[in-house]
Amino acid sequence: MRNLFLTLFFIAIFAPFFCLFSAPSSLEINYTVDSANQFTFSHYLENVHRLARIMMRQPASKQLAIKIIVSGDFPEGFKITAQNENMIIAHLSADAERLQYDYELNRKLIETILLARAGMRPNELKTPFPDWIITGLFARINPRYQNHILPVTRSPGLSALTAAKALPNIADVLTIIITEEDGAAARMLYEEFCLFTLDCVEQLVPSQRKVFFRTAELCRDSKISAIDLLQQTIIEELVKQYPNSEGSTDAEKMQTIFKNHANKRFLNTLNPPSIYEQEKRLNSILNFSYKVDSGSGDNKETELYNANLEQLPTLYRRMANASNTVTAINIELTSLANQTNPALKAQIAELININQEIIIGGRASPHTHSKKINHTVSEIRNIIDFYKKVETKLIELKAEVLSPADYFKLEISEIKSFKSIFPKAEKLLDKYEIELKDFKN
Repeated sequence: MRNLFLTLFFIAIFAPFFCLFSAPSSLEINYTVDSANQFTFSHYLENVHRLARIMMRQPASKQLAIKIIVSGDFPEGFKITAQNENMIIAHLSADAERLQYDYELNRKLIETILLARAGMRPNELKTPFPDWIITGLFARINPRYQNHILPVTRSPGLSALTAAKALPNIADVLTIIITEEDGAAARMLYEEFCLFTLDCVEQLVPSQRKVFFRTAELCRDSKISAIDLLQQTIIEELVKQYPNSEGSTDAEKMQTIFKNHANKRFLNTLNPPSIYEQEKRLNSILNFSYKVDSGSGDNKETELYNANLEQLPTLYRRMANASNTVTAINIELTSLANQTNPALKAQIAELININQEIIIGGRASPHTHSKKINHTVSEIRNIIDFYKKVETKLIELKAEVLSPADYFKLEISEIKSFKSIFPKAEKLLDKYEIELKDFKN
């Protein structure tokens, strides 16, 4: 009797909680295809469903049930055939191949599932749901974007633009509309940006709901421009998390946040920038600025000087905020080390250790530290010279077997439309094409 009482007690207490995860949020799939293809459809649809729930973060009681009937084939590929305030019924083409290449089919399918998980129907929207969210989710579940075991990028376009410091304005990219006329290359690069943006939201914004569900709410409740929609969702949330980012406007701050994240994401020891770019960054670190206070009282002044890192040990005691200056140099060196090859990384680490010894002090004289820095920098220069020869040879080999457009895995004829959509991509590809032609000649 006592056990029965406890059972009834727990049911009474937890019943409302379990209701949140019951039928209203269900995804039901009916098939008229063979059992071999049923796995393909169920795996794909359940992946979309799972990610949509994570993105919208709504209680099950507020979501709409979805019934998808996989049957036959028809031009649209996906269409809603019935809907009410509790359920959406839709038909999906039984051609499994279309899940991978038919973007229009996927756009309607993903939008419907996303909105259902937010408790909404597509016909309720006053403003179209942003294409970048749908495209990013499509890219995430598409087989060609599945993660490697090793952190090697599958975003060649973004990697190249990031390495060349030519990342386009993110707000512009996320508010454009890509059509079939723009070509396959533009579509691929756009998908990379959308997927990257989803990753940024996932990693940098504590509550995805404030971006994605808020977006759905605004689209349902008002007619709003694409840039204003972006401003009131992702830009607002990112700037809230990183208010001190460089930039005078929220849009500029978001661009800085994205650039910093792209540098960490796409440039690493397995996918470093060119050795020439690494040398350029190293030179900017080795030639640093420091401040010296002179005078006293009302006549006190702070003067700015430039110096080479080898002079640091002898200048250290004269410098204003010396410890902070050296720490800032070490942060820059660490950032460079994390984006270079193991041989350079080891030598840069040695340079950081010497700088740290200067801050701590010790028995070694400034002259000894200067000699250590000079020796380590010489070793770094030798390694850079070696890798310059290697990189030059690799470019020569690429020129023999690859076309310039293979930087983006596509033929050069397909990127003729880049100029109006991604001008920096067009400019960068032109540069690569000239370089490769020079090697061929």
